[in-house]
Amino acid sequence: MYDERLAAFSRDRLDGRPVPDDLRVLLIAQWEGRTDLARLLGLEFFEPGEVHPLLDTSYLTPAGTRGPAAAGRQRRRR
Repeated sequence: MYDERLAAFSRDRLDGRPVPDDLRVLLIAQWEGRTDLARLLGLEFFEPGEVHPLLDTSYLTPAGTRGPAAAGRQRRRR
């Protein structure tokens, strides 16, 4: 039932690696609206296309992504 969404999550968030069983259970619960456990644990799952605010670089201009300082920031993120 959720095979396509799990495949997209694997591709987008895990670089194609399989979704671990425990994460699969949490994701399916989230998609079914059963969010009590995730809320209790302080977990937040982002839908495809959503980016965590700390990882969002959309505010950077192309000039802001060039140069030694930008290269250093990019290496640290990996």
